[in-house]
Amino acid sequence: MAILSAELCNAEPFDIMRGSGNYQAVQTLPSNRKTMATRNYTRGNSANEISIAATIGTPGIAHTSVALHRGTGQKLIIAESGIDSGNIPKTAFGTAPDLENCKIIVVTAIDFSDIDPANWESARQNLFTRYGMSGGLSGAQVYNHDTDDVTVFLDGQLIIVTKVIILL
Repeated sequence: MAILSAELCNAEPFDIMRGSGNYQAVQTLPSNRKTMATRNYTRGNSANEISIAATIGTPGIAHTSVALHRGTGQKLIIAESGIDSGNIPKTAFGTAPDLENCKIIVVTAIDFSDIDPANWESARQNLFTRYGMSGGLSGAQVYNHDTDDVTVFLDGQLIIVTKVIILL
């Protein structure tokens, strides 16, 4: 799953294909993908470090990657979870002045293959995500996933949560 989330952070429109037992990201837009909601975080102008953390609650196997997308087109993975929980401890990724014209894209991939397929829909509905930002002018903010942040693949076995946070 680590390969999946890291690749998805760098791929904006994406589809998921399963091949050779591994998930791979490709650059096409699936028909079940809706436009996702973006959220804003005001960074301010201070030299404070801006940080992000992720807490994921799911019975599935989760992996989270956080990417910083600069206005110049540069994309950098700034944090990744372990291979099972999807959680990321508080991680500083830059100061407010250094993050002008940037956005954060958080991708959490959750695999329900170890769960009875009859319970996949319930597991998806009971999923919680908490992406916390701090250090900027907005102070401590928590962003949960919105319905349109979730894309379902493989009849519900795999879900991808994508949260875009614009740094103002």
